Amino acid sequence: MIFIMFLFGIGEALYADLLTFDAQQTQGYEVPTPIYEGDYVFQSNFFGLGTFYDPYFFPNNGTKHLLSWSNWANSNGTSGFTLTHRLEVPFEITSFDFAGGQFNVSGFGVSSLAVTGYRGGSIIASDVFHPIVDFNGDGPGQTLRTINLNGFSGIDRLVVQAFQNNAPGYNNSASYDNFALSAVPEPSSLTFISACTAIVATSLGRGRRQ
Repeated sequence: MIFIMFLFGIGEALYADLLTFDAQQTQGYEVPTPIYEGDYVFQSNFFGLGTFYDPYFFPNNGTKHLLSWSNWANSNGTSGFTLTHRLEVPFEITSFDFAGGQFNVSGFGVSSLAVTGYRGGSIIASDVFHPIVDFNGDGPGQTLRTINLNGFSGIDRLVVQAFQNNAPGYNNSASYDNFALSAVPEPSSLTFISACTAIVATSLGRGRRQ
């Protein structure tokens, strides 16, 4: 029974994670260090990245979330991050929540969101999303909407870039939350699990015959 529970634990470890940032301490968006959430690492691509909750200023779903911030002089109006697994294993991402801009401020929203998945330096999947059609932009009271991703499986690096047109200065922000991910087991891990499952099945079969 303990062995069966061990195998079940392996299966859970290999699969679903939902990254919410709720337990993170508030980190200013100019923090250059990586943000660790669960088994994953978020590293700023450009200017600023932090975990934040301000219900009066930034779009949110009522909880703490990831916030990328750009400075026009440093990043040409682009903010974003690179996402990897702590163990450097392949993973799959199926969705995350997103919104651009700020409350009651116009002209500082995200004009497009580019998402690219890599493995070993090669592009596995890529997509570009746009305001109104795919996510909420500038305006009062906007909330995060779910961005669904297709084909982003078996990647070892996800690069997200939020492009902001006509946004000089520091008032450029993009909010992210609820990353739905799962680690993708390597073939050797699948072989091990299959072999162990076969051993357990054989043992159970013998036990019933005795």
